[in-house]
Amino acid sequence: MKLVEDGRRVMRGQISTGTYNGSENRLQLFDGLFTTGYKIISFKIAPSNPLNAQEFMATLSTEADSGIADWDWQSNTQVGWAGFGFNGASYTEPWDLIDEDAIIVDDLFISSYTTGTSPIDLNYYIVIEKYSFNDWVGALNMVRNRSQA
Repeated sequence: MKLVEDGRRVMRGQISTGTYNGSENRLQLFDGLFTTGYKIISFKIAPSNPLNAQEFMATLSTEADSGIADWDWQSNTQVGWAGFGFNGASYTEPWDLIDEDAIIVDDLFISSYTTGTSPIDLNYYIVIEKYSFNDWVGALNMVRNRSQA
């Protein structure tokens, strides 16, 4: 596996909390080749209004999943998790966890959840790196990303 020159990218945007990671939350990465893929380097989240006294969670996955509040670190399809909180007086330490072995050949999906009662826009900031590899490595990663490993 080889890092593609100038292959580092930043994806940033907003999604509404409480939405599942269906088509509206698809982050398109697939370039039509099975010999390239992406590694997630960093995944950060923050609400559009940081003064909301709520907790926020988000998940990156390789398939659309309606379990927006379910974190399953055993699942091959979930590859990134992030949290952010504010209790009205102070922030909790924002954190993220990335599956360092995951190589995303197809698209990525993002879902978010809040402990609040109404949906809020949640900012995301994802850093990825593009790699090239043999086609059999791409096929192997696509199978793994579909939880068929």
